[in-house]
Amino acid sequence: MRWAEHIEETGQLVEIAYVGTKAMIHLDEVFGVIEEGREVPESRLTQRKDQVKLARTQIDSEFRLLHGHALMGTWGALESLIEDTVEAWMAFRPEVLLHQNFAKIRVPLAEFLSLTDEQRVRLLVSEVQRDLKLDLRSGVTKFEKLLSSVGLGGPVDPRVRDALFEAQCIRNVLAHRAGIADQRFIDACPSYGLSIGDRLAIDKGTYRRLNFSFYVYGNIVINRILATLGRDGRVHSDYPGYEGATHYGTQPSLDPS
Repeated sequence: MRWAEHIEETGQLVEIAYVGTKAMIHLDEVFGVIEEGREVPESRLTQRKDQVKLARTQIDSEFRLLHGHALMGTWGALESLIEDTVEAWMAFRPEVLLHQNFAKIRVPLAEFLSLTDEQRVRLLVSEVQRDLKLDLRSGVTKFEKLLSSVGLGGPVDPRVRDALFEAQCIRNVLAHRAGIADQRFIDACPSYGLSIGDRLAIDKGTYRRLNFSFYVYGNIVINRILATLGRDGRVHSDYPGYEGATHYGTQPSLDPS
């Protein structure tokens, strides 16, 4: 629920920013009329001029910077969601520790015994991720390998899989290259039509499409948990472009590897 609230608030903040940025331009015109003939500090005029200039730049670029920051934050929240889910599931179903992925883990006994139960679970999850080399995997693959280690893995709708791979590629080029395309991004996302050195621009349509994929994937994971528990009330929400995706892959599986 905290994760869902986070991405919902992020989406709402983006929508508010659209309205507020456009309103700033109109307010500048209003203030200009109100202040006509009055003595206004030069610093105030300069500040407002700079703000209006930035607002126009964001509107002209379809809020490229705003969308980029929002997607980076949402991707980080998804990573935390998956890790938190696996940790909570291990505490709830300790028998998953019998899985061979955990059997291969080697940690100093003295260190392990000195930790709290919560810290032990977190350490085990961290070691499993390192053992599975998840830092080298992309998109949902890194999440599914971890989920499968505790019996919560499963297939993912190709539309969601492709969108999350795209989102991670965008996140990486924004976080590590300030949004400047390199050969890796060009090869991974040829549909953007960029060349090396071009600046990545994420328009409203792209942002909303990718943001919906986060919602859908989170719901898929929730549905797997409910299916494992034999409970009704599974989430069946259709987001634009992902109709039926939350029904896909809701029967969890345990990765034998």
